[in-house]
Amino acid sequence: INFQDNHRFDHLPSGIIHADLFRDNVLMDGDKVAGFIDFYCACNDILVYDVAITTNDWCGLPDGDIDPERARALLAGYQSVRPLTDAEAKAWPVMLRAGGLRFWLSRLYDKFKPQSGEMTFTKDPAFFQHIIDAVHSKTDAYSRQIGHAKQTRQVIISSTATNTSHLYTNGLHFKNNPGIIIQSACQRKITN
Repeated sequence: INFQDNHRFDHLPSGIIHADLFRDNVLMDGDKVAGFIDFYCACNDILVYDVAITTNDWCGLPDGDIDPERARALLAGYQSVRPLTDAEAKAWPVMLRAGGLRFWLSRLYDKFKPQSGEMTFTKDPAFFQHIIDAVHSKTDAYSRQIGHAKQTRQVIISSTATNTSHLYTNGLHFKNNPGIIIQSACQRKITN
């Protein structure tokens, strides 16, 4: 917490983010995105933070490390529509850790102070503790992910644009929304 407290990112691009774009919040129709759910955490916040939260779930390995191939695909897809600024690239490891910290703490809270109800499900906080530890020990490697993604983003621009167009014509009016691009990149690489 002290580490995160020493970093301020008010200068980074912000906008409306989903803030919980995990795989279980995306509805699929075969290999196409059919919709998004769970907008409870949606807010106006730092855009790259949303990408980091998504990366932690879609690209996370059981040991807390990030699968580099999936991360490069996700980041390249995102950047084919909205390239990250140099400041965002520099902040990338801290954002991954911030996303891990947020979900680690919220899942710890849910574990020790569970709420009653039919639709409640407590998820294991240990996964996000592993992410925090992995990011802390591999900051340089995660910084390089951004560089690799910037180099390869041109490869998937046409595919991402096609997916975005498909989403738009199916009634999801989020054209050029970074959240859509996150999903477009993920569905190409991760569902195969």
